[in-house]
Formats: sequence, C-alpha cells, structure tokens
Amino acid sequence: MRILLLFSFFILASNGFSQTGKLTVSVSNSNYYVSSEEDTTYFTLYISNQTTSIRKTILVEWENGEITIDSLVPNEYLLRINNTEPDSMQVYQCRFSILPLMETTLNIVLGSNEYHYDIEEETQETIVRERVESQFELGYFNNKWTETNPDLTSSLAINSSFSYWSSFSKHFGVLFGGGIGIGHSSFSKDTVYFNAPQFDKRYEYFNYVYLNPEIKLRFTLKNQQHNDFMQKGLIIDIGARYNLPIVFKHIGRFAGNTKIVESSLHQFTDCRAFVSVGRAPVMVFAEYRLSDFILGNYPELPKFNTGIRFLLHYVQ
Repeated sequence: MRILLLFSFFILASNGFSQTGKLTVSVSNSNYYVSSEEDTTYFTLYISNQTTSIRKTILVEWENGEITIDSLVPNEYLLRINNTEPDSMQVYQCRFSILPLMETTLNIVLGSNEYHYDIEEETQETIVRERVESQFELGYFNNKWTETNPDLTSSLAINSSFSYWSSFSKHFGVLFGGGIGIGHSSFSKDTVYFNAPQFDKRYEYFNYVYLNPEIKLRFTLKNQQHNDFMQKGLIIDIGARYNLPIVFKHIGRFAGNTKIVESSLHQFTDCRAFVSVGRAPVMVFAEYRLSDFILGNYPELPKFNTGIRFLLHYVQ
C-alpha cells in the first residue's frame, strides 16, 4: 500500500512539474554602436504577476544577450527591463503568457526612441500620467438670482478649450490650457446706453469673443491615472481663467428695424475663478468674475456664471 502511495505521489509530482512552461528572453541593444564604450552591458529583468516575482540579470555581449527561465507556472506575466546604472531606469516592458509544456520566446530590441507605458503591478493596468483633454462648456446666469446688477438681465457663454493634463499621483493632477469663447449679455428694457432717445428700444446687448488661458487643479476620489476615459468617482476641478477679449460689440435694436452698433475692446481685466464638480464626461461649474473689462459708461458684466461642462475626449 505504501509503495502504491509513493508511486502515485511521484506520478502526480511529475505531472505537476511537466505542466510548467519555459521563457527565453533575447535582448538586442540597438544603442550599442552609438552609446556603449564597453563590450558588455548588464540589464536587470523583473518578471511578476499577482503570485510571482522573479529578478534576473542578463548580460548583453557586444549587442546581443539571452537568458532562459524554466518551470514557470502557466499564467499572465509582466516583464520589465531596467538598466543597471545608479538610476536603474526602466527601458522596456511588456506582458506575455506562459502556456503548459511550451516555450515562450521574447525577442526584444532596445532603442532610444521607444516609449513604453508604466504598468501597475497590482492591477496590471497601464498608468497614464499625461494627456490632452478637450472640453466644451455652456454657461448661463440670470440677474434675478442675485439682483446685484439690475442693468444686465442675463448672460450666456459658450466655450471650447484644450488642456494638457499631468498627474503627480492617483488623486491629484494639474491642467494648463486655453480656448475660445463667445459671450452674450442682455440689458433690461428700461435701460438705454445709446444716445438715441428718438428710437423705441426693443433689445440691447453685448456680444464678445474672447480667448481664455486657464490653469486648474484636479482632485479625484478614484485613480485619475487610469487609462479609461470614463473614469469612475467624483472629479473636482479648481482653477482660474483670464478672458482676453478679441472682439466686442454693443448692439441696440429699436423700432422700425433700426440697429446701432458700437465696437470696443475696453480694458483687459476679466479674470475669473471657478470650481467644477462631476463625473466624466459631465461636470457642473460655478464661476466668479474677480474684475471687469467693461468699464466707463457701460454696466459691469454679471459677476457670476454657472453651467455645465463636457469632457469630450482624451487624446493620448
């Protein structure tokens, strides 16, 4: 009986080991002729997944090197290659699979112009630290909400912009960018800023086109370095923008199809602070104008603006 048990144990052990696979990594250093002053170069290989972590050193003589690792359990793995300089900088990474009773061969060419995404070892997901974000915005304000500016009844703004996003951690990032916007602010009916008492006013308003460089800080509850645009969790943007007017028109429409137009840029002091809250791709925002660019005999623009912002897409 004991002999039968021992025989069964050896059979099972033999079958267990026979189900493993083999990995061969072949490395070619294409930078050898332009950067190497020695005949040999050392690189450090890291092979890992949720249950395995292996570290090996590979010797590249002249410009080629190879290493073989036996008895790897069939699974998905992450391979990272770092140089052995003091900075131990990562120069390559990829995912690969080990299959039972088979050899997996990776032929890797290291080049100075290659770019590789970092991969988080725990989740095996790509870490994204920078990208370009596109945004479209609709804003509206009605003076009845605050009654601080009786001459202007309402204000409407449409804006489109691009921002460069860079993240320092999973929950914190900074964005720099700008775009172009169009604003429309209407006057109350009993106010006339044109010297035309002979006409009966029907409608009076400001139209202006502006450029708006901005900076904002982004805070997220979830990981904002995730590769997927449809990020889960709350997003909070806090920032400031500077609306630089490039076209400004004061327009009055009167009875009898009479129209009066004045054009002026006034002073460039329209600086605003804002906060946006939401989940991609939709956020709501509130904005406060810190100073004016419409001065003189004209009324101020509404100090507040609120609306909705759409994060249209990310360009990586």
